[in-house]
Amino acid sequence: MWIETVATGDELRFGEIMDTNSAHIARALGAEGLELARATIVGDEQGEIADAMRSALSRADVVLVTGGLGPTDDDLTREALAEVLGVELEHRPEAVAAIEKRIGRPLTEKNRRQTRAPIGTRLIANEHGTAPGLRAEVNGKAVYVMPGVPHEMERMLADSVIPEILAERLSGTGASARRYFVVHGVPESQLAALLDGVADAWDHLMLGTRVGYGTILVRATARCDTREESERVVEGAARLVRERLGDAICGEGDHNLAQFVARAAIEKGVKIAIAESCTGGAISSKLVAVPGVSSVLVEAVVAYANEAKTRALGVDERLLRDHGAVSPEVARAMADGVRRNAGADVAVSTTGIAGPTGGSLEKPVGLVYVGVSSAAGTESVEKRFKGSRDVVIQRSAEAALWLLLREIVGRPAG
Repeated sequence: MWIETVATGDELRFGEIMDTNSAHIARALGAEGLELARATIVGDEQGEIADAMRSALSRADVVLVTGGLGPTDDDLTREALAEVLGVELEHRPEAVAAIEKRIGRPLTEKNRRQTRAPIGTRLIANEHGTAPGLRAEVNGKAVYVMPGVPHEMERMLADSVIPEILAERLSGTGASARRYFVVHGVPESQLAALLDGVADAWDHLMLGTRVGYGTILVRATARCDTREESERVVEGAARLVRERLGDAICGEGDHNLAQFVARAAIEKGVKIAIAESCTGGAISSKLVAVPGVSSVLVEAVVAYANEAKTRALGVDERLLRDHGAVSPEVARAMADGVRRNAGADVAVSTTGIAGPTGGSLEKPVGLVYVGVSSAAGTESVEKRFKGSRDVVIQRSAEAALWLLLREIVGRPAG
């Protein structure tokens, strides 16, 4: 089954926000053994949206459109769909009743735009917003139009669209399966060498990677005649990937390091504290984004100035004077201090030079020390990163999360 998305909005075309909807759709389809073949972005112009729909329909069996269903003048996806279908728009009384019930008042003239739909299309209930979705049939192919608001789109996709695709469209052949592995600390070239030959060991198997800030997501995908056969192939490949990569794998699943850290800490009941200097809250931000982390994240301190390191974390002034803020000694003291103050089981710290200025021959830009403290002891690890200020910050945060995960699960840090 060939499935494409069309995401509408000038804010996407201008790069003001990312097209997270298509990414979410791809993940949701993948969980059901389906694949997104192509994703297209267009602006808020009726002709462009209509052309994008026609182009997608020339290739795809199912087209999923997001955005342009709101009440403003630049919400033109309904009009574009009507153009593709060659029909007019009509007001739908059932949409009026549903929206008025949701907002608790009579519709304004602007809101009434959301009650229009191309003749012959079917409305899809929106339980989390005001704009109903639309379903149309074009030469035996299905078009689904969903709101651009991510949480509205995600619920409509899960509750209505994907179940309908599976029930009405899935033929029983050409199903896929996937496994994901998150790897840290292995350069991409070295990873390729370690995985050499894995993809050739099975028919219908593909290996792919997504490179992050020191972390690489390895994706094994199998597409066979049945879902069962695909699962068998991809699980065989997974066993070989585990054998080749060993402890370099920090977790399995399409997750990030912060999610693995939070899950491990929650499972083991480990309380976490964080002290950040050069990362400026990046570690804390990544962890706080994980639901449920409040049960294990006790305290996070951003101590940028030396005075703050002394006042908030108890770092001895003599360490700062004798070794400097960017030093293994200070990194260890920061981790010890925040763990002690918070009463946590494990703590991590960062201190370094993110750049682009502030470096020297002895301590260049990109030099970072990460400290880890627990009841078993305290250590620091030196890292040297290249790249922009943001790259150094993000890679430092990922390195800290990696060491934190290693400490929580009881494997030697590296």
